[in-house]
Amino acid sequence: MRAGLLICMSVALVADRSIAQVPIDPIWSRIVPSSSHVTKLALDHGTDRLHLAFQPAPTDAHTHIRAFNTDGSDVPPPYTELTLGTLLPATYTTGYPLYSDGPLRLLAQSDTLYSIDHYLDQLDGVSWYRSARIAVDSATTFSMHTGSGPQVDVHHDQFGDITVSPTVIRNFSNHHWLMGRAIVPTTDRIAADESRIYCGRVPNITTMDRSSMTLLSPLVVPSSGSSTRTLIMLTNDVINYASVNSNLTMDIGAVDTTGALLWSAVVNLPGTTSLTGIVGDAHGNVWVSGSQNTSPQSGVVYRFSSSGAQTGNYLFGRTIDDIVCSGDTVFLSGWDAVDPTMVYLAAFATDMTTAIGADGRSQLRIYPNPASTEIRVDGLSPGTSRLIIADVAGRFVKEVMGPFSGSMSIPVTDLPNGTYVLRCSGAGATAIRSFSVLR
Repeated sequence: MRAGLLICMSVALVADRSIAQVPIDPIWSRIVPSSSHVTKLALDHGTDRLHLAFQPAPTDAHTHIRAFNTDGSDVPPPYTELTLGTLLPATYTTGYPLYSDGPLRLLAQSDTLYSIDHYLDQLDGVSWYRSARIAVDSATTFSMHTGSGPQVDVHHDQFGDITVSPTVIRNFSNHHWLMGRAIVPTTDRIAADESRIYCGRVPNITTMDRSSMTLLSPLVVPSSGSSTRTLIMLTNDVINYASVNSNLTMDIGAVDTTGALLWSAVVNLPGTTSLTGIVGDAHGNVWVSGSQNTSPQSGVVYRFSSSGAQTGNYLFGRTIDDIVCSGDTVFLSGWDAVDPTMVYLAAFATDMTTAIGADGRSQLRIYPNPASTEIRVDGLSPGTSRLIIADVAGRFVKEVMGPFSGSMSIPVTDLPNGTYVLRCSGAGATAIRSFSVLR
């Protein structure tokens, strides 16, 4: 077994399985007013609800978490929106108020949220971090750890809760008791099962005994450079990892909990890329998301099969902060580059049937922009069957049924001044464009 592992690793170090990048448009998207360009997204598989964490306005000192159904519709009260400042008084021992600087991590399980938030002291700007458990149905909370040291991840399962700073892991029981604390190598994301905790950065995935909090032998995986950020996830005794390196490469692969390497690949990144998420779908594919430091900023998504074949390389014209999967749908959240006062939540089919055509560009165009009386829509694909206009809160304000092809005009005299999103759908694809009404 050891010889086979060494052969697999040597091949993986020189493999570059990158494929051509394809722009994509979502099935649907929602936009939410926000003063911060940072969002975090969680999917509660028990309730099939999406939870989007964001900061709504500079004057709002607290992170908000809004719930959506997986079809993009609003969840009725009391689940619609939670304000963490209402649930967790934003003060520390000196009594000075703290202002939210945005969410850092969000998980959801059985109507319970697990969050990490970054706060700034109103008086001197000192950073504070807080991890919390929030029961959605009763709005009761438990603050797991608060302090000036950064926190990067939180984990929950039937055996308890785990929080992690870059080099410190804290293990809590289900009754909120601190069971142990340990120093670990620099960590960005953790995974855990009943007996072990996994953390660290490629090439060494650190392994720790969960009960004694003692370090075990690490899982060693291939590396093509010096890791600046590593994300991992654990599914059925298999750890999938993705690691961005300083030389603009990304290592991605799978190793089982015994240390046997299952597959690995190297992706050449097009530029400086921030690694933001890793998730698996119902078909065993592994999805990795990131944001590119370009102008304007954009997001990238990579898809790999369970055997390690790269099957997707997608470009989205907005930053990507987080990624989750439900069935045959991938959900992304981030900053809406079209309107810097908005953040978005968007849905995509896992087969990416909403990928823009073979030329890599959507021909859809709206003019005049801004408009006063009507908009002209050019480049409607044959088979377009439905046009929807939504406001900045994601509410549908106008719908026109087709079929359409080529061009058409839509009156907007009944719409107040503001920013809107036009969604054109049909024939297995969706295109989205924004426009403004100004008189």
